[in-house]
Amino acid sequence: MKLKILFTSFLYLAGCGQVYNSNTFDQYNYGANGISDPVFAEAYSALKVRCMNCHVHAGWSAYTTEAQWTSAGLVIPGSPSTSTVITRLKNSGGDMPTDSGAIPNAEKIAIETWINAL
Repeated sequence: MKLKILFTSFLYLAGCGQVYNSNTFDQYNYGANGISDPVFAEAYSALKVRCMNCHVHAGWSAYTTEAQWTSAGLVIPGSPSTSTVITRLKNSGGDMPTDSGAIPNAEKIAIETWINAL
């Protein structure tokens, strides 16, 4: 019995206890970023492409959960119009992204849809 508990603990510590494994078919179940919620996954994809490459200093690439985006104050659940992520976008009257024009409207809508769903 002790051996079984020890072996199980070893497997968990070795990574078998994790929920998402990028080396398996989990990317088909959770998406390429390990996100199972399709609404958040679509918004996250837009944020990753349009925002995270410049906001490295702010640590945006480390925000992989909805809770991290809200606790950072970048997203106000249910309120895209007051969420920093939206108000800073060029196609919302803001000044981001600085290296290009406004993000595609479909991507903005994906982010707004996610915020409304929180």
